[in-house]
Amino acid sequence: MPWFHGKISGQEAVQQLQPPEDGLFLVRESARHPGDYVLCVSFGRDVIHYRVLHRDGHLTIDEAVFFCNLMDMVEHYSKDKGAICTKLVRPKRKHGTKSAEEELARAGWLLNLQHLTLGAQIGEGEFGAVL
Repeated sequence: MPWFHGKISGQEAVQQLQPPEDGLFLVRESARHPGDYVLCVSFGRDVIHYRVLHRDGHLTIDEAVFFCNLMDMVEHYSKDKGAICTKLVRPKRKHGTKSAEEELARAGWLLNLQHLTLGAQIGEGEFGAVL
C-alpha cells in the first residue's frame, strides 16, 4: 500500500499532495481519533480530508458504503467518486516505497510486450481465442 503514509499530520498530508492535482491521494492514520484513518484527496486548489470510521468491523466514510479494508475502499473510490469530491486517480507514494510494477521489473518477472509474438489462432475457449 504505497499510498499509506502512517502517522502524519493533516498539514503534512497537505504538503505531500503538492502541487495540486485532482484525484491525487494518500491515506494516513488519524491523529485526533486513534484507530481511525483519514483519506486525503487533492481537488482544485484544496486537499479534502475524509475521516474513515470503524463501524462493526468495517470501514466507511459516509456510513452508507462499507469496506472490509483500506484496499477495498481505495479500489471503490478509484472507480466511483460516491461520497467524495472526485475519483481517486493517482496515489501519492510514501517516500521510499516502490510500485508492484517496479518490483516485478527488478525481479525479472515483467515482460516487454514488444518482445512477444502472437501466432495463429489454435482454438477458442469460453473466455476468448487461444493463440
